[in-house]
Amino acid sequence: MKVFFGCDAQEILKYKDAYVIIRDTIKNLGHTITRDWIDLSIKRAEENVGDPGSKYYAQTIESLLAADVIVIEGTIQSTSLGHQITLALQKNKPVLYLTQKKKDQLIEEFISGTGSKLLTIKSYTLNNVDKIVEDYLNQNDGEIKTRFNLVMDKIQDNYLEWAAYTYRKSKTELIKEAIDAKVADDKRYHEYLGSQV
Repeated sequence: MKVFFGCDAQEILKYKDAYVIIRDTIKNLGHTITRDWIDLSIKRAEENVGDPGSKYYAQTIESLLAADVIVIEGTIQSTSLGHQITLALQKNKPVLYLTQKKKDQLIEEFISGTGSKLLTIKSYTLNNVDKIVEDYLNQNDGEIKTRFNLVMDKIQDNYLEWAAYTYRKSKTELIKEAIDAKVADDKRYHEYLGSQV
């Protein structure tokens, strides 16, 4: 499964142990992280180079959209994490929001008011975060489906009606087959996937 892992890099040296545990747990379970930037950010912070921040915005969003599941460490709250969570929920992606704040403080979390069934908020310690991540990924390791509305031209709809009748398939099956064929032939997408391993 493809997993997006996000966290705030402002205090990365303070929270690096947690970030590395979360990242390593995801990888050790056999999942692919769509953008693994933690080691580079730790190195930059140790060398006092600073984090490039918005320079990597497009890569971050691309990685989030490519993921099946989102894991966010949100002890340090930021607008960028809020944006990532909002985008993920809009795209119907399950989100695990982790924080080192105590359970009684979670009501104050900026994301707690969303009410989305796709959002899971968990308080953790360094001793149990790996188990929380493992349990969450195991629960979401099935085939994740996304529902969306599709608006098309009349000629496209006419074809789908004809093809569904002729080939005895649903319109959904025909659309998914067309997308699967495009995915199989899209060299840029395969290069992107190859760069994420």
